[in-house]
Amino acid sequence: MRYRRLVLVVLAGLLVLGAAAVAAPQPPDAGECGELQESFALWLLRSLGLWGHLSILVAAALFIGSCVVVRVAQRPAVIAAYAIFLPLPLLLAVAGELRGMLAASAVIARSNTQLRASEAAQVQAETVVLPASALIATLPSYLVVAVGLFARTVAARPGQAGPPPRLDIAEPKGSR
Repeated sequence: MRYRRLVLVVLAGLLVLGAAAVAAPQPPDAGECGELQESFALWLLRSLGLWGHLSILVAAALFIGSCVVVRVAQRPAVIAAYAIFLPLPLLLAVAGELRGMLAASAVIARSNTQLRASEAAQVQAETVVLPASALIATLPSYLVVAVGLFARTVAARPGQAGPPPRLDIAEPKGSR
């Protein structure tokens, strides 16, 4: 029950960030005023798009889940099994990046205009933002799982961790 409030706070924060990204005005063209007037935070939120916000939301949920698993799990194997889910935000970000690159390539292929170097650099920067943000958002979960797994493995009692007990199978009489 304690975690429900934390989940609601994280979801509300991501909703506010998503609304700010949608409501952010588009920056003027660099040729019109000489330099862009958009802050880095607004550019980052706009560059993330739907896939980026989804990957950060999944990363936040994984962080909360990893904290719960490390706190509650008694066996190190349970914590190690949770590590399977940790690359999910990165996979979502890569899927969004590929979708964006394909859409950008299709637009470039259909247009008859020459692509400027500044526009190409902006597209490249925006495509790097998705996987980088997913890696940064997932890093705390990796640290929690790694430290929790190490701590549980070191602190495990002899009966909990290590190789399975050896089974002594008696040979049948007369087999020699």
